[in-house]
Amino acid sequence: MPSRNLASSSPRPVTRRGRPTALLRDPAPRTIRVVALALLDVAYDAARRLREGSAVDADQLHQFRVALRRLRSWFQLWRGPLEDSLSRRDARRVRAVARATSEARDLDVHHAWLSDEYCAATSGRRAAIAELMARLEARRGAATATALDAANELEARYARLHRRLETYRVHVQAETEEPFGVALAAIVRAASESLRGHLAAVRSADDQDEAHRARIAAKRLRYLLEPVADVVRGVPTLIDDLRSLQDTVGDLRDAHVFSTELALDVGHLARPRPRLVERHLAARGARAYARFERDWLGDASVPFFARVARAANLLARSARVPTKRAGRRHT
Repeated sequence: MPSRNLASSSPRPVTRRGRPTALLRDPAPRTIRVVALALLDVAYDAARRLREGSAVDADQLHQFRVALRRLRSWFQLWRGPLEDSLSRRDARRVRAVARATSEARDLDVHHAWLSDEYCAATSGRRAAIAELMARLEARRGAATATALDAANELEARYARLHRRLETYRVHVQAETEEPFGVALAAIVRAASESLRGHLAAVRSADDQDEAHRARIAAKRLRYLLEPVADVVRGVPTLIDDLRSLQDTVGDLRDAHVFSTELALDVGHLARPRPRLVERHLAARGARAYARFERDWLGDASVPFFARVARAANLLARSARVPTKRAGRRHT
């Protein structure tokens, strides 16, 4: 199963030139919207490139989908602070746009995997694999059209979302606004505990749904940390670890989903499915689960969560404005 390379699609961290800790000390409502606007711009650019291409490129579709996932996750994670800028209808539409790209992406991954199988297969098995590939290609047309409609909708909603995210209300009698670093530290701790809980619930390779929830929790934690990757020590390594977890569990889920689809296709194929394809798919899933179990289940993840806790503490400490020490008075 092709590995997901998400590093190339990561947005640049949002920082203040020459003052890296200013990001953490600024009011949380402001910085949350600054990051949201940056993510919205990335998604808009990805939508435009996808729509303007002469043909739908799998890599451009992937870039668009990743940008949408980041934007959607940021909206979900900061739903409370964003409530006066982002209506529930806006959030639902962004979620729907993101979901509209899922089938095309899955078909691309499955088709790429079958292409590798085709190249490695004997001539006797290639005809059956080619038929499976043709069925995926036939479905991809409709899925691609849905993804392009999603790109058009995001472009149409961009101006409204951008305008609403540019401002927020502040009550003049309210207490001093919480620094972003303090708010981020709290939500990072909560996201970390969510990931820990989902990992603890995975006890075998049959726990596909819980493993998928763990992957979503890892993704959300990574998206929280990415904007401060250049600000807090240790965060880039955490992001790499979370990306690795996403890739491993993603391979596990892809193998499971494609195996299910192959089973459903059995009545529509002119030729019997090559059993070797099924065995290879099962073996890939087993290898992915073995990596998952070795690196993340049980006590394997304890050091990772300890590093997340340290990073959260650094986030909160860095957000505090240092007290100026009074100079010595001379007479």
